[in-house]
Amino acid sequence: MRQYFEKMDPLGKPLSPKQTESMQDNCKRVEEVMKQIDAEVERIKNVGVPLQNLHERGEMSVWERIDYLVDPGTFCPLHSIFDPENEESGSTGVVDGLARINGKWCVIIGFNNKWMAGAWIAGQPENNLRVTDIAKILNIPLVWLVNCSGVKLPEQEKMYANRRGQGTCFFRHAELEQMGRRMAADAEQAGERRTVLVAVRELSRLVELLAKMRGEISEAATVNVIVSPQWLQVRQAVLVALEPYPEARVAVAARLGQLELEGEP
Repeated sequence: MRQYFEKMDPLGKPLSPKQTESMQDNCKRVEEVMKQIDAEVERIKNVGVPLQNLHERGEMSVWERIDYLVDPGTFCPLHSIFDPENEESGSTGVVDGLARINGKWCVIIGFNNKWMAGAWIAGQPENNLRVTDIAKILNIPLVWLVNCSGVKLPEQEKMYANRRGQGTCFFRHAELEQMGRRMAADAEQAGERRTVLVAVRELSRLVELLAKMRGEISEAATVNVIVSPQWLQVRQAVLVALEPYPEARVAVAARLGQLELEGEP
């Protein structure tokens, strides 16, 4: 498909001055709609506890946390005014979108701690499911910024019930975790050595990213990944995946052992 789009002929032809003039009304109407959307986004950002109060508690808003975490200028917000259940705040209580972290594209979602201390509210299960689906379809990491007070008790029935309820979000998390392991296993069965190595590389990067998010890896100049418990799981997965290739397995095992010796304090 990429080659097709790169070589395809341009569609249509340039608009004439008369056509451009006739579209001015449409452009103005679109601009008015965009102003309304921008105003609603700004209203949602300001709903709930004032930002100054959060700062006095030593907290950051979810928008500030996202800006602090992601590579500058890469956050692309999604579902900004999504409110399928007409919740009183006019939102789903979460902020999400796509962004790069250390150069790696991720899906990011965080609880809006300015509204009900980040509680689960009506409409949020649908939002969460859409976000996890994006991570699954794009096959990229899903990063949560969790600051949640629990569930809004008078609306529990809007949170847990049916197949698109909040429980499905946790099921999707299990699927996403299994996708990484299954990618290596499928490649092993197919005898695709290169795919195995690519999968191992991506698993290693994902483990490192998760460890950084959990504070298990320092952001200092020297980062020693091999001392984390997750690295042992990745190391074992590498060796198991390379069992059909004895020579490569021996070489990789030797190199891993050398790295572990170099990484000892």
